[in-house]
Amino acid sequence: MPRSARPPASPYPTRPSGSCRRWWHRRRPLASIKRLLVRYKYPPDKQPEAIRLVLVQMEALEQRSVVQRTAG
Repeated sequence: MPRSARPPASPYPTRPSGSCRRWWHRRRPLASIKRLLVRYKYPPDKQPEAIRLVLVQMEALEQRSVVQRTAG
């Protein structure tokens, strides 16, 4: 495939260079998020950004819960 004919980059998260476990836990809920967006008729053109936002929020909540578990 010539370089000029590359497909566009995926708007969905791909495996980062960090922990494999963290990547797996990010990918598992991705299908659930997509189903919920379709179920509640979220506009298809805005879904990639909504998915990113939900994943960022999940990571923030995860970090907060880890801090609470280690502190308490």
